[in-house]
Amino acid sequence: MSRTITKPVLEISKAAQEVARGNFNARAKVDGDDEIAQMARNFNYMIDEIGKAEKTRKAIFANISHDLRTPLTMIKGYAETIHDLTGDNPEKRNRQLEVIIHESDRLSMLVNDVLTFTTFNHDAYDLEIDNFDIAEALIKLTERYNAISTGYKIEYEGPKHCMAVADKMRIEQVIYNLTNNAINHIGDDNLVILKLEVKEYVCRVIVSDHGQGIPKEHLNNIWDRYYKVKKTEKKLAKGTGLGLSIVKNIMNAHHAAFGVESTVDVGTDFWFELPLKKEQNI
Repeated sequence: MSRTITKPVLEISKAAQEVARGNFNARAKVDGDDEIAQMARNFNYMIDEIGKAEKTRKAIFANISHDLRTPLTMIKGYAETIHDLTGDNPEKRNRQLEVIIHESDRLSMLVNDVLTFTTFNHDAYDLEIDNFDIAEALIKLTERYNAISTGYKIEYEGPKHCMAVADKMRIEQVIYNLTNNAINHIGDDNLVILKLEVKEYVCRVIVSDHGQGIPKEHLNNIWDRYYKVKKTEKKLAKGTGLGLSIVKNIMNAHHAAFGVESTVDVGTDFWFELPLKKEQNI
């Protein structure tokens, strides 16, 4: 009788020690329907929930770390340019300082995401929906990337102005991630194209590269966190596997359409759509 009582208690104690060491796969063995077995089931349920929370915490910080890279690169690149080249040219200096201020704002937004422990469900984003000129945002982004380019070129195709309805900072985050993804998989022409198409009620942003393309069997999985297309080509091995997951969650938060079209050895087009400002509908 003593062994019958103490054995499951020792099992729970052993599992608790494993969890304390960071092993969230540890489980207490459940056998029977008595109070001790119920306690073991409750213990296992608790460990399941702790494991989920730990995975969420790691995913949040991994996503934020991924997003921090671009604004830090922009700030460093433009600060060095001002220091070395344009410090005595007020017009260029002011334009570059505006970029630094803008990217600093993006950094603040990302830090706020960390502080509020944002999860990547569509309910988690506190969106600030407003009208903004998405064409202007794309043009400025193109200029920023080209200013710090190391061998690639970004081109913009589309109208000079187009008023869309969305959270400007989050949509810029989407465009940055799609552009970074295209640069990571850029083709031999070293060219990425940002295109804006205006339709009757929506505008469509398309980010294109002429790289290796994505095999059809992988297209449904590329939006999953940490998913990467495994191939021998080094160009397809770049990235953290997080950028497209961030894109997916932001677009879902906006209830907006998005997708990808790709042909192997031809290139890839990532796209998303946003509603137009009502009085602008054509």
